Amino acid sequence: MAGVLGPLTAKDIQITASVDRNPVGVGEQFVYQVEVTGATQSLPEPALPDLSAFTVISGPNVSTSFQIVNGAVSSSKTFSFVLLPRREGKFRLGPATVEYKGRTYRSNDIVLIVTKESPRVRQRQKGNRRTAAPRLFLKVTPTRKTVYVNQQVDVSYKVYFRGNVRNFDYVKLPETVGFWVEEYKIPQNIPISQEIVNGVAYNVAEVKKMALFPSRPGELTVSPLQVRLDVVEQRRRRDPFDLGDFFDSPFGRTVRRVLTSDPVTIVAKPLPEQGRPANFSGLVGSFRMFSEIDKTEVPANEAISLKIRITGSGNIKSLKELPINFPASFEVFDPKVVDTINREQGRLTASRDLEYVVIPRSPGEYRIPPLEIAYFDPAVEQYRILRTPEYRIHVTEPKGAGTLAGGYIPRSEVTLLGKDIHFIKEDRLSLKPIGRQPYQSTWFMVAMILPLLMVGVAYGLRNYQEKMATNVEYARKRKAFGQARRRLKAARQLLKQQKLAEFYGEVSRSLIGFVADKTNRPAAGLLREDVEKLLRRQGVDEPLIQEYLKYLDEADFRRFAPAQADTATAQQFYQGAEEVLVKLGKYL
Repeated sequence: MAGVLGPLTAKDIQITASVDRNPVGVGEQFVYQVEVTGATQSLPEPALPDLSAFTVISGPNVSTSFQIVNGAVSSSKTFSFVLLPRREGKFRLGPATVEYKGRTYRSNDIVLIVTKESPRVRQRQKGNRRTAAPRLFLKVTPTRKTVYVNQQVDVSYKVYFRGNVRNFDYVKLPETVGFWVEEYKIPQNIPISQEIVNGVAYNVAEVKKMALFPSRPGELTVSPLQVRLDVVEQRRRRDPFDLGDFFDSPFGRTVRRVLTSDPVTIVAKPLPEQGRPANFSGLVGSFRMFSEIDKTEVPANEAISLKIRITGSGNIKSLKELPINFPASFEVFDPKVVDTINREQGRLTASRDLEYVVIPRSPGEYRIPPLEIAYFDPAVEQYRILRTPEYRIHVTEPKGAGTLAGGYIPRSEVTLLGKDIHFIKEDRLSLKPIGRQPYQSTWFMVAMILPLLMVGVAYGLRNYQEKMATNVEYARKRKAFGQARRRLKAARQLLKQQKLAEFYGEVSRSLIGFVADKTNRPAAGLLREDVEKLLRRQGVDEPLIQEYLKYLDEADFRRFAPAQADTATAQQFYQGAEEVLVKLGKYL
């Protein structure tokens, strides 16, 4: 019974129908409204549906509006009727229609429920003044409820309201255990649209939207979202002679309301075993792959750049390491990897760009075989394979004679020579001059100065404790590294207990919490993009920012897919994350 306001059947004309309440009681008036909008000043009048089950108290009452925005003309014409039901029952108000340029346009249907007794009277008898059609509620809508593992499902949270609301904020964010999550950006000024629910027109604001990717099969539940906002309520007076308080606001009173959505249960199906390629990459969605190489003829010891781009809709971060088979005599450097997530226009698309730098060391004819990436396309429920072309490389003799006499030195053979030299340590001689007096000794001077130093230290310690107690920002910055150490220590205990999902979650909280404490920001709701902006604002070097984000992304990924990790990898990851925090501490 819910539909988007105005079934749009053409670009020129839009027609919608709504009522101000549903259900209504026998003998209770309600307003039936038809609105025609379009990019023209001469809007046609609608043909109304059968209203014989109702008494027309007044109407049609016509109101028009006209505006020009950036040279674009738009206008609307609203036809309102005050109707009175003649009997109880369920009535269908068919679509209103208009004729324009030889075409017919129809509005939405409305099913109106008429009860024997007015819902307003029934609610007042129960001590509740709310009408049957709520004026404010929060609704959660998933794009689908049954998906495959790692298949995207969007979850949208919308506030439906009639009247004025303001000062929106979050009370409790939904918990998404078992999902990889990508957040959509919500504008600072949330746009308002219109929808009709059970024939009643509502203003609608989308307050949160997430893209969820199940990391394991089974029933996974997203906990409710809680939001808080101010609602302007008009005061209703039962006594017609009650003029109210002189100081009452003519615009109504403001009430703080907390709204809670329903939980959402998503059923994640395992990926089919039949037809699964041996080189399945883990990707689920729709993807394309492109590749290019900068040169196919090159002298030995000169670098070649191979670029690969994978783009599409899906969780690109679940892509494993690419199985590229380079010739054995090619020296291969670790690829430069850049992930880009685009959340514009309500759609989530992703891409991964990889650049491999390789150096052929010996002359000859070589081939880089095609790279194959297998992914699962849930739209057709089949596995598909992406393939790059084969590249043939002609390597000539190196430029310059004697460049690498007797062969080349690979990276693995290059060592830091400064660590191979240990210098001779000479014993220090302790000599005392003849006739030296005690007051000329160092210990005597230390004994004289030490009390003054202790007084200074005590004074400084008192100021420090007072500042820590009164200056929250200073205290958070000073305690940031200690807090991060404690979280990492807790993570190490989880690692010893083989609780890898909890381990990666604790490391993620340590990384986010450290930056939040150092910049005096709340850690809750701090997104990856926000952290990246904060680090750049603090002047952190770009390579260090990317290294930090790499560990943050890895922690989030492993946290939801712990089965793909092992203890040795987790231990190495722990040490790297600790080193990154130490490096960041020099900037923050």
